[in-house]
Amino acid sequence: MVNFAKKIIIIIAGIVFGYLIYYNVIMDIVSIMYGSGGSMYYIISIFLLLLSILCCSLVMSFIINRQLDRNLFIMISICYFSVMFFALFCRTAITREFIWNPFESIKELDSWRMCFQTFLNLAMFIPLGFYFKKIKNFKMVFIVAIFVSFAIELIQGLTQRGFFDTFDVMIYCLGIMIGYRISHVINK
Repeated sequence: MVNFAKKIIIIIAGIVFGYLIYYNVIMDIVSIMYGSGGSMYYIISIFLLLLSILCCSLVMSFIINRQLDRNLFIMISICYFSVMFFALFCRTAITREFIWNPFESIKELDSWRMCFQTFLNLAMFIPLGFYFKKIKNFKMVFIVAIFVSFAIELIQGLTQRGFFDTFDVMIYCLGIMIGYRISHVINK
């Protein structure tokens, strides 16, 4: 009976918190990235709402059960990489632009939208650093972070799903390295 009550609490809390996160954060980001109409907007919105509920349910399960088993880790990883894929590569097509000078983007940090986007980019890549925690060589992780960040930005630039921006490469690397350091602090 206790396990059944825990599962009900996890499901209800996951639905409530998942919807609140979707309504207050994700829905605004989706409308900025994909517009506020059309079939792609509705498909992505429904998918991200369900993903938000699933992620919150998984987090609630971890909080209530106080353990992270292999299946839970796999589900969280699938959710995380799905959100990353949609956020990075499923935008509407824009013009192909390559920004090689990071100071051009830094100058735009005076607008709240650019600051918010920079913060989201940083926060989105922090969990990726946890996946490199078994690599003990800091320099190797830094090289991998640069390669992953550069590859993501290059794909965005070539497919016109975003601008290639060296400032974003730096932010992604910083996020990965912060996550990597946090994972080592937690393990100690």
